[in-house]
Amino acid sequence: MAARVKNLNWPVAAGILLAGLYLVTALAHYVSEWDWIANQIGSGESAIEFVEAFLWIAAFGLFSYSTVKTWPRRHPQRWWFAFFALFCFFAAGEELSWGQHLGIVEPSEALGAINAQGELNVHNLNVAMVLGLAPSHPLYPYLDNFNLILNPLVYLFCTIIWVGVPLVRRYDVLARSAILKTFPLPATGTSVFFAANVVAYAVVDKLLFDVGELFEFAISVTVCMHALDSLARRSDETYGAVPR
Repeated sequence: MAARVKNLNWPVAAGILLAGLYLVTALAHYVSEWDWIANQIGSGESAIEFVEAFLWIAAFGLFSYSTVKTWPRRHPQRWWFAFFALFCFFAAGEELSWGQHLGIVEPSEALGAINAQGELNVHNLNVAMVLGLAPSHPLYPYLDNFNLILNPLVYLFCTIIWVGVPLVRRYDVLARSAILKTFPLPATGTSVFFAANVVAYAVVDKLLFDVGELFEFAISVTVCMHALDSLARRSDETYGAVPR
């Protein structure tokens, strides 16, 4: 029982935090005096984006540490740890526009011109312009910002790894899959936290108001908790065991 309570500490705290942010976002949406809060939660280069970047960097460090510790032992999970470390590194870089939001670098005029927001990143890339499509082309509205394609793919990928794979492993579906057997499973609380955020995003964002940034914040929180789960499970040699 103590182990279960310990595993739930971070997900419960994160759940309370996200619930509070949803409430504040609702107030910012419906109460004009709270408009300034919306700028820190849902707009570009907002405070919450810098927190997300910090969490991605922290997760990158944790997964990198697990990679370094498992690589000499040739443990099969080392490939997953390395993959997640690279995933976190890329996400952190994109969140900060590879240093632009920190004032470290600035995109050249040519790079800024092919980016929907004039930034140094991939997720806002104007793919239509790169392909030489005219604004009158029927595909232009779908390709003028790569985010329209990339975001749904990232959301789907995250749902698969933090909800789908744990369910498959827990109920022994495709149990013989070598890839799934070596997957570093998150704690049950981490998966439940993310699943709840998927539902909240699907309902609130589609029916009430935009909470895309809150969902991306939930993703960064989840990956950080997953990194901590993996580190804890690696340290006690449980690795790929199904968490309870």
